[in-house]
Amino acid sequence: MPNDRIKDAPVTMCRRASPFPPCRPYLLAPLQVDPDRWLESLHGRAFARTVRSDGTVTVDDLRYDVKQELAGQVINLVVHAPDQVFNLFQGATQIKRLPIKGLYGKVVSFEEYVWLIRQEVRSDRHRSPFTSLGLHQASLWA
Repeated sequence: MPNDRIKDAPVTMCRRASPFPPCRPYLLAPLQVDPDRWLESLHGRAFARTVRSDGTVTVDDLRYDVKQELAGQVINLVVHAPDQVFNLFQGATQIKRLPIKGLYGKVVSFEEYVWLIRQEVRSDRHRSPFTSLGLHQASLWA
C-alpha cells in the first residue's frame, strides 16, 4: 500500500504544481488574413485635427486634403469602417468624405501578410522616433 501512494504522488504533484494551463496541440496559422480588419475596432471614433495653412490634416503621418478656407480651425474625422472612409465634420456639418489611406483593400494569404508586416517594420525603422510620437522639430529661426 505505501508503494501505491509513492507511485501516484508524482502524477498528482505534477498536476497541482503546474503553473501553466493545458496546451492546445498544434496551433495553425490561418490560410488567409484581412490586414484591414483592425479598422472595424475604430468604427465611429472621432479624431480632432487642426487644419494646416495649406488646407491639410495629418493622421498617422498621412496627409489628407480638406479645404484651405478651414486653415487654423479644428475638424473631426469620424471613422466609417464599412466604407473605409473618414467623414469630416466641422461642428455638426459634414464637410466631405475621404478614403482612409494606407489600407490594403484585399484579403491576402498568410505568407503574403507576413511579408507585408516585415516591409512595414523595415520602413518604420527608418522613420524618426520623434515623428512616430507626433513630435516635430520647431524652426530655430522663427
